[in-house]
Amino acid sequence: MALVHMIKADLYLPQVQNLKEKRAIRLSLTHRLKTMNISVIEVEDADILQRLILLLCYCALNGGIAAGKREGILELFYAETDHLVLEEETMDLS
Repeated sequence: MALVHMIKADLYLPQVQNLKEKRAIRLSLTHRLKTMNISVIEVEDADILQRLILLLCYCALNGGIAAGKREGILELFYAETDHLVLEEETMDLS
């Protein structure tokens, strides 16, 4: 069984005071996600100061691996903010 999991993450960052701070958070998150073999891009509202919307995608061989990666993602996001909205979709490629 092979799974492809996609997450659209909408993070509200009330502590951000300028675009330089937002960019630093985005770069830090994307770097750490890429080390976990997760593809990530910023998809919307790049010019809105306290809002960061990321699209993530990763593959897993089973549900346990997918759940572990998802937990790692949530840990990273909740380290930055408590204001998080996720939209998720999983495709089974078996």
